[in-house]
Amino acid sequence: MKRMKVLFGQRRLMVLVTLTVLILAAAALVASSASFTATSANPDNMFTAGALSIGNYDSTLANNEGNPVVGLSMSAMAPGDSTSGTAIIKNTGTVSGTFTLTSAVDPASAPAFATLLQCRITQDGVEIYDGNLDAIGTLNLTPGGVASWASGAQHTYVFTVTFPSTAGNDFQGDSAEAAFRWDAVSD
Repeated sequence: MKRMKVLFGQRRLMVLVTLTVLILAAAALVASSASFTATSANPDNMFTAGALSIGNYDSTLANNEGNPVVGLSMSAMAPGDSTSGTAIIKNTGTVSGTFTLTSAVDPASAPAFATLLQCRITQDGVEIYDGNLDAIGTLNLTPGGVASWASGAQHTYVFTVTFPSTAGNDFQGDSAEAAFRWDAVSD
């Protein structure tokens, strides 16, 4: 029986030693195992609304907003006289847009005289209007079939107003005042 105790005692000891070795091996394996890690971030995402704005310049590229088209106004016109003026319009915004030109004749001026005056408008040398001053209305400014103006795009407009040489004495002393407004709508 002593012998049995010794055999079972040694086995217990062997089992305990084996378990201890396995636990130490597992701990060493966990402690020494290397792992790859990686991270990626996209911080500070900023969202800003664009802007659509119109630059209105004279032929020297000086700001002309709120003023008549330089050179277009003329007093003491006689039949056959013409006057021309230039406006340079630019998309100074950060987004593209569709631009229009709207003309309105002041109702306090002589309507018959405004109907008589002829107005020709060119955009970059291409005629976009030729008719009575009072009938311009709203013109869609789409050069070369392009539907909108990109940021930074600019176009030169030349207005020529002519007092027809066939006008009679009925128009002496009459005057007409036209306002031109440039508008843009973002795409």
